Amino acid sequence: MSRSLPAVSVVLPTRNRAALLTRTLDSLVQQTLPAERFEIIVVDNGSTDGTAGVVESAAVRLPQLRYLRTEQPGLHVARHAGLRAARSEVLLFGDDDIRAATTWVEAIVDCFSDRRVGVAGGRCLPDFETTPPAWIDSLWTAMDGGKVLGAYSLVDLGDSRREVAHTLLYGCNYAVRRSLALEFGGFHPDSLPESLWRLRGDGETGLSRKIVGSGHTAMYEPAATVHHFVSRERMSPGYLERRAFAQGISDSYAVLRYGGPMAPRYLSALRARALATWRASRLADEEARRVLHAQARGYWEGLRFHRRQLRQDPSLHAWVTQTTYLDHGSH
Repeated sequence: MSRSLPAVSVVLPTRNRAALLTRTLDSLVQQTLPAERFEIIVVDNGSTDGTAGVVESAAVRLPQLRYLRTEQPGLHVARHAGLRAARSEVLLFGDDDIRAATTWVEAIVDCFSDRRVGVAGGRCLPDFETTPPAWIDSLWTAMDGGKVLGAYSLVDLGDSRREVAHTLLYGCNYAVRRSLALEFGGFHPDSLPESLWRLRGDGETGLSRKIVGSGHTAMYEPAATVHHFVSRERMSPGYLERRAFAQGISDSYAVLRYGGPMAPRYLSALRARALATWRASRLADEEARRVLHAQARGYWEGLRFHRRQLRQDPSLHAWVTQTTYLDHGSH
């Protein structure tokens, strides 16, 4: 690798998943990019388990590792803490339940040598805890020459680096220029405790939308691969219904936030989602139908929940439409 390529800061938000974080940090020991070319920042979002000890132990093998702690709940809070602390212009965000391919960090550095690139990501492949049920296959959607399974943040768009829609970049494998993240107000709210779900937003998608809208490119880099952990508990209709409920909140947030000429496009997308679910439920086997119906039910309940919250709490409208969340952790 050329020494002139930009350095990168790997930012790992985490909360109470010490065992999974250990796996993630282990995968960073074997990166092809030399350790002195990247830093790692673990942002502990109020853990009560052994997270701090895991980071301390990992630092023996990862001397470039730093630990930060934030008490205010919310994935966007942790991401912003990492954003502020990062020493590099290129930031690579990962979840605390990924295993990174050895080329993950180096591939992202190489990708951002193209100054047009504002945001980037790569393959997110499943790391199933147990053998998945057969109906999991029915959840994949063909898209942009590859396939996507949004409920588990999985994407595989093939073997070639190329420009893609910003909606195909997931937060478990998400890179952005630090200067652009700051310029466009940081991340939108995401992954809050259930008691604060009314405050959910569209996470990294909102930031990506602004960056791409300003003329920068969203890039898919296949060598920047991670394996995303899918637990036994997540392979259930109940989990997928809750996940769809959260997505319904996020989509309601998007309709309100972008409003005006954007609203018809989002509402059209919501109708398309409902139609696709209905068609799939007619074609799938009985078990798959049960899963798809649970997802549809959760999604529409999430939409209705958020609209009710907006009617009951006038301040929620201001939360959804504010310019930036960089200086806010919770409502």
